[in-house]
Amino acid sequence: MKKAKFKLNFETEAYFDIGREMEVALPNGSKIVFHKSKGRNLGTIFFEIDEPDESIARNIGQEKVENFFTCLLVTKANFENLKPIIFPQKPELLNPEDFKEVPIKRYANLKMAYGITVKLEQRELDATSEFLAKLDKLPREKREIISRSLRWFRKASEADGEDRFIYRWISFEALVGLVEEGKLPVLLNQYLTTPVANEILEKHKETVNELSRANLISLSGVNRSEKLRELLVRARGDPKAILIKAIFCIREVRHILFHKGEVLELMKGSSSLLRDIIRECLKFYVQHATC
Repeated sequence: MKKAKFKLNFETEAYFDIGREMEVALPNGSKIVFHKSKGRNLGTIFFEIDEPDESIARNIGQEKVENFFTCLLVTKANFENLKPIIFPQKPELLNPEDFKEVPIKRYANLKMAYGITVKLEQRELDATSEFLAKLDKLPREKREIISRSLRWFRKASEADGEDRFIYRWISFEALVGLVEEGKLPVLLNQYLTTPVANEILEKHKETVNELSRANLISLSGVNRSEKLRELLVRARGDPKAILIKAIFCIREVRHILFHKGEVLELMKGSSSLLRDIIRECLKFYVQHATC
């Protein structure tokens, strides 16, 4: 039985700087083409479905584009603001001659939203395609955990301030389900390499130092900041251990926000640190779980 071949155009409201036309292959034979543009950026997804139904095609095409950009949030280091992507036209059936005896189900024209604002390169598209392909090969249970984490990671990209921070924390906590022990330190020890942990620590050293001075005390009375400060003094060669203590401090920042309603100055830096830890843990897990 022949497949219905569709294309669906989309526009990014925030801007990518795309110097040349680029395309990326997706799992199951779909592909996305990014057209050369600067300002309002244009792209097209090409894909196949079982029947010539524009409504189904719109839903599937939109989902594929959305999933791609959600994964791009993980694979592209300087991309964190995902603003609306618009689907300005209905899907176009590319092989109507194969369905002359079949009524084509039409769908009314809509504008829909999902987005971006940084330079986009072919290697980043390829890395995202590879990430998606490897994600598809994971066991269903693990794939569902990662999908849940990605969903909240995506929500964070569409928010700001305390909402962004909270969404990232939820995304991070979802990832803890990947380890059998269900413990935060195990996640970082297993899915962050020492060189990557060192890069994250160097990038966010100001935030880590601020957390160590913030006098963050847990509900059980443990001074998390003091524990981090002690480790910074005596364990400069163990970046993973330092990041683990920093995460415990960030958890107290979340507690203060939830239980006292106080928005701390270091919330923004903590949110950025969480973002990079989530990205690197996800990339490592997906890469190595399918090797």
